[in-house]
Amino acid sequence: MAIPMLLIADDLTGAAEAAAAFLPRAVRILPFHELRAARDLRATAFDGLTGAAGRDGGTDDGQVLAVDTDSRYATAAEAAHRCGAALSLLPSGGTVVKKIDSTLRGPLSAEVAALRGDGVPLVVAPALPALARSVVGGAVRVGGVPLQRSAAWAAEPKPAPATVAEALQPAPVAVAGLDTVRGAPDALAAAMTEAAATGSLLVCDAETDTDLDLIVHAGTLTGGPVRWVGSAGLAHALARTSRAPAAGTTPPAPTARPPALFVVGTAVASARIQIRRLAGWADTVVELDPARLADPGTAAELAARTAGRSAVVHLTAAHGVARSPDVVAALAAAVAPSTAEHPTLVLTGGETARAVLAAIGAGELVVRAEWDDGVVVSTVPDGHVVVTKPGAFGDPDTLLRVAQRLTHEEDT
Repeated sequence: MAIPMLLIADDLTGAAEAAAAFLPRAVRILPFHELRAARDLRATAFDGLTGAAGRDGGTDDGQVLAVDTDSRYATAAEAAHRCGAALSLLPSGGTVVKKIDSTLRGPLSAEVAALRGDGVPLVVAPALPALARSVVGGAVRVGGVPLQRSAAWAAEPKPAPATVAEALQPAPVAVAGLDTVRGAPDALAAAMTEAAATGSLLVCDAETDTDLDLIVHAGTLTGGPVRWVGSAGLAHALARTSRAPAAGTTPPAPTARPPALFVVGTAVASARIQIRRLAGWADTVVELDPARLADPGTAAELAARTAGRSAVVHLTAAHGVARSPDVVAALAAAVAPSTAEHPTLVLTGGETARAVLAAIGAGELVVRAEWDDGVVVSTVPDGHVVVTKPGAFGDPDTLLRVAQRLTHEEDT
């Protein structure tokens, strides 16, 4: 029997990215605003939320539930509250994974503190080898460059932390270097239990997926539960070591077909490059001025320009300034009427994705497939096929490949 898995992520695309690691097990994503009803179920919350998977051909055994706390830019107190509320859904014998951004963005210290338990090892492994994001000497590197010298935090209002320990302050931290990670498994397991005994978090270095597999394997040797904190790379490592599910898994994704509506709300420069590559495929590209999103008639004009067409909607350049929650909400409200004419939605950026789905009344998602690193296909109750992608992910052709995949799916 597969172990039930609870994933807690601070945005929707991160939740989808981590959840997709566990396919073909039945996987669902629940937004934080639906947690109140879930918590009322108390001990049966996890099964109650995921039991509907059986109607899709899945089973309750080994279900994977991801909670999107939508807390990337929340206050520390609110982020801790949401993380703790999500943790209350963990079933007895289940495993919890706090999915974090591999470049340490968000209120990490507060959220990780909410996961700490007396004597329970809490292991932090942010490496994401698929995107060349490693941890060496307790510090994140992006493409071999120290995080604080990379462009990963260009759209953030403050400098990047120099080390993982700095991001987790004031919690005490111990570091397991590459020599320990690649050494005797029982020695790494002992480091996990020792850190827990002293009330410390254990930060593990990793450069490769094999390193992450070694970390997860050591966790199985501790003789008790381990709470995990890491990127989608760690989620994939946990999925690789978990038992295969019994009969009954999530069915294949329904056909994702044009016309598709691409909504790009992220402020990162790489997304603008992807938009330029995508422009030749799309029937129309609409650039919106954030200052005019709330103008009367904007939503109707946008719906008219995109109706029946595969379209790309994005905001004018933010000059390195992070999008405010108000701007994201206004963008979602503006595009919501247009979604009725588009069976497929491609949503880039975690805040944007959650805001658009909230604007059209779509809550829980069922994860169906992963097309590329971080590019996840889900369905929502109203029938839309939703493709999500973290804003900073991908090469210049990532969105174009999604578009080409849509065309291919239509032809098959």
